[in-house]
Amino acid sequence: MDLDEMLTAPPDVAAWQLADAELLRLIPELSLRMRQLEALRVRLIHQVDQRCVAEQVGASSPGNWLAGAATMTPGQANKIVKLGRELANHPEVAAAFDAGDTDYDQIRVIVELLNKVPDPDAPARSDDNAATETDSDASGDGDGDGDGDGDGENVFDIVGTDATRTEACARYLLYAARTEDSTTLARRAKALELILNGDKKNPDSENTELNEFHASPGLGGRVHLKGHLDAASGEALLTALSALSKPRPGADNRDGQHGKDQRTPAQRRADALTHIVRSYLDSGQAPTEGGERPHINVFVDADDLAATTDDHQHRHHHKGRRRGPAWMPWLGPISLDLAAQISCDADITPSPWTPTATPSTSDAPPA
Repeated sequence: MDLDEMLTAPPDVAAWQLADAELLRLIPELSLRMRQLEALRVRLIHQVDQRCVAEQVGASSPGNWLAGAATMTPGQANKIVKLGRELANHPEVAAAFDAGDTDYDQIRVIVELLNKVPDPDAPARSDDNAATETDSDASGDGDGDGDGDGDGENVFDIVGTDATRTEACARYLLYAARTEDSTTLARRAKALELILNGDKKNPDSENTELNEFHASPGLGGRVHLKGHLDAASGEALLTALSALSKPRPGADNRDGQHGKDQRTPAQRRADALTHIVRSYLDSGQAPTEGGERPHINVFVDADDLAATTDDHQHRHHHKGRRRGPAWMPWLGPISLDLAAQISCDADITPSPWTPTATPSTSDAPPA
C-alpha cells in the first residue's frame, strides 16, 4: 500500500493486514512526512503572523488564535509562532526543516544557539580558536553521546571556508542532526556555545544567583515543587537521586511482593528525594529551628490516635465526640491514618490543652 493512499483516509487503514516489510517501510516514510507537515504548519502560521490575519478575525495574537484553532496550550502555540519568525532569518535552516531532514525539537535547538552567536556576520574562519576546537570539543563533550566524527574531518569541510559565524554554526548543527536526537544535539550546541563565548564569565547555566526553588502547599494537601538550578547544583542533585532512584526488586516494593519493582521512574525519584530529606533530618546536622532539631511535627488528640492504632473498644468511649483530623504546622490537617504511621517511630510528647481546645504551647489549630 502506498503512503499517499493511506493518508487519504487514515482511520480506514487496516494496520493488522500490512505485511512486516510494509510496516518497516511505511513508518520511516510516515515519520518523514510528519516532519514535513510540521514544517509546513510553521510556515503557514508565519504567514498568518505577517499578514495579521489572526487579529482580523478577533484574536489577540497569532498564538492565541492557533491555541484555539488547534486545541493546544498557549505556550505551545506561541513557540510555533516564535519559531516561524526566527526561521525567516535563517533560510538554510528553514530549508532543512521543510525537507524533513530535521524535526521540530532539533530545529528549536539550532535556532536557539544561532540567537546566541556573538558577531553573527563575522567570518567564521577568522576565529581560529572556534574553528579548530569545534569538531573535537563540540562533538565529544566527554559524555560519549556525540558521534565523535572520528574520521578527523575538518569542520570547514562541513561548513565551508567562506561561511559567517551564524552560517557555520547552522551547517555544523544540521550536519550533526542527521544522526543525533534533539537531546544529544542540545549538548553539542551547548558545547559550541561555550566555545564561541569562551571569554564570558559566569554564563547563565552556571550562575547560582539565578537559582530558584519553590515548595508550595497546594489546596489538595499535596506539596508542589518547581524550580531550576545551575549546572553544578543540578549535577549534585541528579547524582544524589541516581543511586537512590534505581529499581529495587524485592520485598521493599510498594506492593510488598518479591519481584519487579512496580514503581514508575517518577515515583522512584520522589521516593529518593524523600529519603534524602529524611536522612538529612535524622543525621542531626541540620540547624535547630525554634530551639529544636527540625523534624516532622504532628498535633493529634491522644484519644483519636489511640482509636486509630488500637481497637480495644476505644471507639465506645466518648460517644458523640467528633474525631480528628491531625494537624501539621506547614500543611495543616492530615488524616489520622497518616498521623498513626508517623507515630510508629516518633517521640510522643503530651501537650496540655486550654479550655478552648487549642494547644497552650503551640499556635497550631485544634487537632
